[in-house]
Amino acid sequence: MEGISCPHCFDTQTEEQRIRAAERQKQVEISKALGRKHIGATVLEREQWREMNLEEREEANRKKGE
Repeated sequence: MEGISCPHCFDTQTEEQRIRAAERQKQVEISKALGRKHIGATVLEREQWREMNLEEREEANRKKGE
């Protein structure tokens, strides 16, 4: 299952580890859908993103897709 485990280590993880990994993967997918970095974004990038209004965010996402 993508983002949770590979086929080789699935059986070695505890249920708690799989739940944590699934939640992390969910957050990554949400960030991707919103056009944001989930991992690797700097504090400055996050602050700038929060300060943008919805139209500015949509425009930024369109530019990334070009």
